[in-house]
Amino acid sequence: MKRGAALCFAAALTAIGAQPVGAAKNDCAVLSALVAEKTSEAKKVSLGWSKDGVVLKHRGKAMKMPAFEDCELGGNGTAIELDCYWRFSGQDEALARYDVLSNAVAPCMPLGLTSREGRTAETLKYHRIEVAQIEHSDGDEVEVRIDMIEFFGDEPGDPSRYWVSFEVERERY
Repeated sequence: MKRGAALCFAAALTAIGAQPVGAAKNDCAVLSALVAEKTSEAKKVSLGWSKDGVVLKHRGKAMKMPAFEDCELGGNGTAIELDCYWRFSGQDEALARYDVLSNAVAPCMPLGLTSREGRTAETLKYHRIEVAQIEHSDGDEVEVRIDMIEFFGDEPGDPSRYWVSFEVERERY
């Protein structure tokens, strides 16, 4: 199978919620640029939309992700932020998407992802949280975070809503 066809196949599996074996080579190239030692590499990552979802690009490589409810890439001279989330009506569907995203991102992080304990507040519950924290010698700190959040119904008896979020924050301290 040619590489382009394999990537399309992996993107199709991700779009329908199947779990890929690991991250595609291009996925890691793009994610590595976002967390690279050189901020200039992270600034070369761009965000676009395709008919099937979101595409992050860096130097001719593309990471394809299913359509998000919202996805933004921004920042300034010293900070870069990628904030994306999906919205679901059912917990099983949200957990499946969370697993797909985690399986794609974890192999690309220098030390993988670390699970954090979930927490509950009055209106929401974090079911799953995974992060990668990277500190660079120039003072930049990068946090990659994946969350699965349940928002409780507005009134008693209202159904919960579920979000899966993917965030990358890069700041200089």
